[in-house]
Amino acid sequence: MIEIKFSKNKLVTGVLINLAFIIGLFFITIYAENSYKPISLFLIFISAHIMIFHQIKSYRHCKKNLSGVNIDENGILNNTQNTPVFIEWKEIKRFSNGYFRAQNQIFIETINQDQYNHIKRNFYLTCFNKIGLLFRSKPDLLWIDVNLLNIKEDELLSLLRSELADYQKPQY
Repeated sequence: MIEIKFSKNKLVTGVLINLAFIIGLFFITIYAENSYKPISLFLIFISAHIMIFHQIKSYRHCKKNLSGVNIDENGILNNTQNTPVFIEWKEIKRFSNGYFRAQNQIFIETINQDQYNHIKRNFYLTCFNKIGLLFRSKPDLLWIDVNLLNIKEDELLSLLRSELADYQKPQY
């Protein structure tokens, strides 16, 4: 089994930048005219969501020494999104890189992508996912957030493609 750990430095940096952004928005909200307050409150909500459900959750995994991505002979366990998901090799068609949430990430293209939109989550994340379905064409759980991991994107993409090719080789 190959375990790819979270990068503590990247996680701490992300949390600090996000926290500074939220504090800045808070002061802007206090001193802004009434017409700007709903916009800045919305931005505070989105930033807090990202920080709590994405960055702090990943940091907790890092402190518990859990891996961001596990690769074994059965498939991939992706812990970089707000809900962990296991994807079997037989479900995976290919890997590609692209932009999701304004970051360059790796997308796992599967045979039936729609099933990953219906994975059970808590009530808040389920509601947030239903809203997100209006704005994205690919399930969020199939993206690997390389920015949280202790590996470069091209190295991980090469490793994943190699493991998929090994799985797809005919067995004699």
